[in-house]
Amino acid sequence: MHTKKIALITGCSDPTSLGAALALDLLARGWKVYAPAIDVETMSALAKAGCSVLPLDVTNEDHIQGSARTIGTKLDLLINNAAVEGLGPLLDTDPSQLHEMYRINMFGPLRLIQVLSNALIGSRGCVVNIGSVGVYGLPFHGAYASILSDVLRRETAPLGLRVITVELAMVMTAMLRGENPYRADLPEAQRSPHFSRWYSTIAPRYRNDLVELSKKAMPASKAAKQIIDAIDNEGSLKIWIGTMAWIFRWMWPYLSTARQDKINRDLLHVNMLKTKAD
Repeated sequence: MHTKKIALITGCSDPTSLGAALALDLLARGWKVYAPAIDVETMSALAKAGCSVLPLDVTNEDHIQGSARTIGTKLDLLINNAAVEGLGPLLDTDPSQLHEMYRINMFGPLRLIQVLSNALIGSRGCVVNIGSVGVYGLPFHGAYASILSDVLRRETAPLGLRVITVELAMVMTAMLRGENPYRADLPEAQRSPHFSRWYSTIAPRYRNDLVELSKKAMPASKAAKQIIDAIDNEGSLKIWIGTMAWIFRWMWPYLSTARQDKINRDLLHVNMLKTKAD
């Protein structure tokens, strides 16, 4: 008897999310899909489509253990897609909120991998970590650019577990549209004098640029198809997905550090910053 492959995808609660698009794409390919969310009441559309919905907060150990019990001993694919984004200068980032961001974006997914590792390795499965081109050092993305899976891939390859990193560029989701903001700002009184004076001028220009660029963003459904196609390709280790992703795949690595810094400063208006004495 043919047994369906089984996938667990985090970050599916928004119907326009990449996670939801990935779930629907896998369903169409005949997979059994677990689509978790903190609030399962938001998952009616995916449940109706055929997903198995379960409660999961990636920072909650009881939820993680419960998901493992539900899934059992076989898991072919884990996609770590749940994340929050907090934009802003590192000098003004609240350490407590930065810690919370790491809990959601890094520690939670790592714990999920640990708990589900036996089911994944037993199935010679695959872990896909949805990252961001923010890893290339984009200004004001410092808190979001720290999720890497290269070490995990190298450690687990001999066990038969594949680990794929997705460097996500512009994909049309609620996060890109700014509908799920996550602020990691310090209180006004604690902010650095340089950014408190100048960042308020930079931020509107940055947001306006983002709005214009987002009009050209890749649809989530198209990004999902490309990701699943890459999973089916046994040779895929790292993939670049989304509008403008080609820049980071084919051009960025070959630029000097000084050139990268200048492009970033110009495009993201960092050159507007001045010292307090100016």
